[in-house]
Amino acid sequence: MTLYRQLLILTFVLFFTLFASTWLVKLQTTRTFLEDQLESHAQDTATSLGLSISPHLAENDLATVETMINAVFDRGYYYSILLTDLDGKTVLEKSLEVAITDIPAWFIRLIPLKTPRTSTLITTGWNQTGNLYVESHPGYAYKTLWEATVKMTRIFAITAVVVLGLGAMGLRLLLIPLRQVEQQAEDLCRKQYTLQEKLPRTRELRRVVVAMNSMTGKVKQMFDEQSQVAEKLRKNAFNDALTGLGNRRYLEGQVAAGMAGDGTAVKGS
Repeated sequence: MTLYRQLLILTFVLFFTLFASTWLVKLQTTRTFLEDQLESHAQDTATSLGLSISPHLAENDLATVETMINAVFDRGYYYSILLTDLDGKTVLEKSLEVAITDIPAWFIRLIPLKTPRTSTLITTGWNQTGNLYVESHPGYAYKTLWEATVKMTRIFAITAVVVLGLGAMGLRLLLIPLRQVEQQAEDLCRKQYTLQEKLPRTRELRRVVVAMNSMTGKVKQMFDEQSQVAEKLRKNAFNDALTGLGNRRYLEGQVAAGMAGDGTAVKGS
């Protein structure tokens, strides 16, 4: 796997981890807030409705009490409203089946919401006449939580595409010096001594390029010195040290080449 792909995968993993952590924290915060809202909504309804029906309940006017409970139940979003006497016997009860539509069932199973039942003691003067229990319907809370989750996921998807796109472009630009170093090494194998004149700004890559340029220069110098030594040895082998003219070995080579008739001549001075 190339370094480019490794860095790109690492960037994606880090970004996904950051998003997942943020998503979980945001989800838990929203969930806690909605559960508190459900409890507060139910408690406020229980308290206000209890005060409203207490005088009618003291007069045993159950018809009026039922009308008031129905009015509150129908215009609100409740799972159940239960009125009992002091012995716990049911006097009136209104309930609604928890049917949550437009939200995936797996989401509801994955993130269950607590819907606490709140209660209030109904009194008239100093006399206690019953208990009122109210439980909010979780459908609206689930809808709010689902919409928030979808919104966050969309934001993540768009942000991920932008970040990964920019990251890919940035990594390609960042790794250009490494590709040039690779090309420089291949040129060196072909005895082509290219140097990178433009140094990268990144300190680590800059050091690599400087080191490669230095090595290329030293290899070129070494080969030049070896060429000079080889040329000097050749001259010493075929030229007379005193006169600088071709020696016996040179003449023998010339004669042998002439007799062979291949046109090859021994190079001398």
